[in-house]
Amino acid sequence: RSFLALLILAFSGVLSAQGDHEAALDVIDRTVALHERVNAQSHDMANALVRRALLRDRLGQASESRADWTRAFTILEQMPEDNFLLADPLTERGFAELGRGEGRSALATFERALGLHRAQATESLAMARTLLGAGMDDIIELGAGSG
Repeated sequence: RSFLALLILAFSGVLSAQGDHEAALDVIDRTVALHERVNAQSHDMANALVRRALLRDRLGQASESRADWTRAFTILEQMPEDNFLLADPLTERGFAELGRGEGRSALATFERALGLHRAQATESLAMARTLLGAGMDDIIELGAGSG
């Protein structure tokens, strides 16, 4: 995995944390374009797409976000040795779906992530975060009518 790619994504995170989401999106777009030329099927590309999906959700760009999520998972699912790496992006996607009021979809996403964590017998903070998301029955019930 490229140190430069991680550094660029970290920089976009700083921009976003400072409230400059448009600049952060521009940085991630450039990162995605770079990965398109170098290795469009890499873990770094999937990571950039996940970050862009999260940012697009924050900016209210739901359809673009969904496209990024789909593409990121397509890449990650083609890496069977790294299949456990799907759990964390799935958890992020679940929270994004909750934020959009898509309760049923979020629950299914959390359950899939939880299954991957369990398959790896992971007792980690990441699994705890996924469990938190999967256990948000009250929130999911409130949003179930829209998702």
